[in-house]
Amino acid sequence: MKLFVRINPRTHTQKFRRCGLEFTQGWQEVDADAATEARLRGEQMLEVMDAPGVGSEPTPEGTQEGEAAAEPEPKAKPSRVRKASA
Repeated sequence: MKLFVRINPRTHTQKFRRCGLEFTQGWQEVDADAATEARLRGEQMLEVMDAPGVGSEPTPEGTQEGEAAAEPEPKAKPSRVRKASA
């Protein structure tokens, strides 16, 4: 089975070896048997796709697919209202 594999771009690793193969931050086409496919799909350091397409472009660090890299909005502090004493 043909797979497309790369190192998860959210890591700071430049090279990673698994199943006798060396992976980088760029997509790499791999012809894998069922056991190798299962091992690569289970590896947290790697992203594995069946075909190139949506999500095949690198994403900025710390963002999800399709999410814009932006500063988080500050949370509003809850206001406290004191009731007048009678």
